[in-house]
Amino acid sequence: MSQAKPKAVFVVTSEGKDLYSAMTRVAIASLRHSNPSLHITIAADRQTDSVLRAAADPLIVEADEWLVFETPDGSGEFRNRYVKTQLRNLLDGPFLFLDSDIFARRDLSEILALDCDIAAAPNHSREIFSEQVWDQDRATLDAMGWTTGDQVYLNGGVLFFNDTVAARALASDWHRRWTASSASRGSHRDQPALNSALAACRPRLAILPDRFNAQVIPSPEVAVDAVIWHFYSSADRPQWTNFDLLVRGLLEGGNLDSVEINRCAALRHPWVGEGIIEVSLQLAALRSECAQFKREHASLQQEMDKILASRSWKITQRLRDIDTLAERLRSGLITPLGGKKRI
Repeated sequence: MSQAKPKAVFVVTSEGKDLYSAMTRVAIASLRHSNPSLHITIAADRQTDSVLRAAADPLIVEADEWLVFETPDGSGEFRNRYVKTQLRNLLDGPFLFLDSDIFARRDLSEILALDCDIAAAPNHSREIFSEQVWDQDRATLDAMGWTTGDQVYLNGGVLFFNDTVAARALASDWHRRWTASSASRGSHRDQPALNSALAACRPRLAILPDRFNAQVIPSPEVAVDAVIWHFYSSADRPQWTNFDLLVRGLLEGGNLDSVEINRCAALRHPWVGEGIIEVSLQLAALRSECAQFKREHASLQQEMDKILASRSWKITQRLRDIDTLAERLRSGLITPLGGKKRI
């Protein structure tokens, strides 16, 4: 019996030949170049399936497997997250979930071989926890009364799921929490629910290095020689990267060019022009210095707290001795000078 091919999965919500369809087509083309043995699955909601078929969108035939799932009525973002948050329980076997705005440049077998329940990378590709949590995510966490770990806040754009009981339990809790926050807040972001579910369920978690989810918009410096570039793409963003140019070409009626895909994969960074990456590396150095300063400050604060606690204990020792003596007098264990022991 042959072993199943490793699987990469995209969740697509689209109006047909639009930004989301085009991004997914470029992402799939990058995987065909860098990981030709991957089995590529697209999970779509019923409305997206109908629209893409009516538009004869090429995306449908560019995946190895096209799955359609029922969702409640709602916006495209709602339907997308409705499928994404329960994807682990809709599919069999391990798989790598990928957002549509990624470009895979190198072999992904290291992720697919991980012995864990779930693997993900820090949000924003930042080292400091406070810089990983977006303000809107923090607002949702606070409003829902959820807690997360305080060491890492994970990004939901590249997620490896093993097929384990713990991974499926996590997916159930993730979907339950996301459904609650979506109804309560009217915001369909899934990362607050994911991170709070991780804290509650405590699966075997592997933290991916930034190179496997290089979030190049908030942290451009991590793009250099990364395995996966992640772009946070949107229709109103300037065309800063070669990924943007590939997507725009499709939106303007062009075709996927395998030569251009291969050329982009060979680049050390995705930026159009060298100036951006040079400035980004300078910013990265400053950010690293700031992170080191914060760590040193926290260490000094801990030492100061210990010193103050120690001195406070010594200063108050005499008062504690007086309290102890008074208590023994009250209990009759000792008698005052010139007095008599109580019977």
